[in-house]
Amino acid sequence: MKLTWEKIENKDIIFLENNYANLKLDKKIKTYKLSNKEINIRYLIKAIIKYFFSFKRLSLKENYIIEIFENCKPKIVFGYAYNFFLFKIKKIYPNIKSLMYMHFAMRKEQFAEYKSILKRGEVDCIFLSNPREKIFLKKFIKSKFIISGFLKNNEIKSKINKKEYDVMIISEYRDNMEVKKKNIMIASLSKLSETIKKNKLKLCIALVSNRKEKVQKVSFKNELEFYQNLGLKFYYSNESSYELANRSKIIFCLNSNLGYELIARKYRVFFFNVKNNIYLKKYPFATNVLNRKFEKLIIMLKNINKKKFEKLLSNSKVNFYFDQNNKIVKNHIKKIINEQ
Repeated sequence: MKLTWEKIENKDIIFLENNYANLKLDKKIKTYKLSNKEINIRYLIKAIIKYFFSFKRLSLKENYIIEIFENCKPKIVFGYAYNFFLFKIKKIYPNIKSLMYMHFAMRKEQFAEYKSILKRGEVDCIFLSNPREKIFLKKFIKSKFIISGFLKNNEIKSKINKKEYDVMIISEYRDNMEVKKKNIMIASLSKLSETIKKNKLKLCIALVSNRKEKVQKVSFKNELEFYQNLGLKFYYSNESSYELANRSKIIFCLNSNLGYELIARKYRVFFFNVKNNIYLKKYPFATNVLNRKFEKLIIMLKNINKKKFEKLLSNSKVNFYFDQNNKIVKNHIKKIINEQ
């Protein structure tokens, strides 16, 4: 935990979650990143006093954040969907533009859970990854909805590389997996292993333990052993999942949001375990069965030409949007700042 005594001056925008989407804005725009790994003692002391002597029903954390807002005097507050404090900020500071973004594709039951927590809310704008999200969110959130894709994904640049691998598995391994999920992974990966051996395909795995945010949470040794015990022969590297995917012909995905991010880039993604999936109903390369159809779809996806795949993708109405460098969001932010 980092402790500071820095005096905060006026800012244009406050990023919640330490700017999780890693938006890179014009240097002229003054930003402040709220992080749970940093505490400003100057404003914490004021927050503690207010917490004990104020009649407002706010937690110590909320009092601390409000102290930051009082000193930053931002024009915009920016955060992802599961930061419910965004809705409270809108009530406390109605003149501050509250911008929210969907940082992962919610399942149908997650929308219901989200509604049960929030009840009803209002923010100025919500940036969506696809049109279907609006159908659920507009029922209980008053806002302007803009389709912009996954912001974190949009911010990542990738070069066009030669395809070195036939298949890349998006690892969803965890050290303490639920038995049901572990069994689904073992069954599907065992079937995939048969397909790979039969068709002499070259395999790589985008390991969870190589991701910066997971390196302390998932054991590299345990993850490696999990896949080796399935009899898989594979390559791996320290490069990012996006870079590895860029060098692979097809991507194998269970429930990872990365699968949606890559299909937004028009990568060839094969989805397994898609029962009740609200986004992939018409997508031809998704299945719940481990029979001959499984292998047939894998090989078809690998061999289909680019033009035909993109036509199938368009007709399937998956509709995950990709906006390289987040032009939509950044232009919206600039417009707000310039108008005030």
